Amino acid sequence: MACKDKTTGTWVAQWYEVDMYGKKKRRKKRGFKTMREAKLYESERTLKEQGDMNMLLKDFMLRILLRYIFVMFVKR
Repeated sequence: MACKDKTTGTWVAQWYEVDMYGKKKRRKKRGFKTMREAKLYESERTLKEQGDMNMLLKDFMLRILLRYIFVMFVKR
């Protein structure tokens, strides 16, 4: 859902993600000049999170590795 930030006058892209624990988290990215850019970013994020069976093994392993590093080192 794209909306306009009243303080800065730029557009904000908002989406929901499910983390590795199954909790739904709201995410957002700010600073888009047009609503179209914000919606395009939202759709790209949604497609990226869905994943598919055509994913290469190296891409899958990279995602798993990045999640592991985040949980083990960043979240402490």
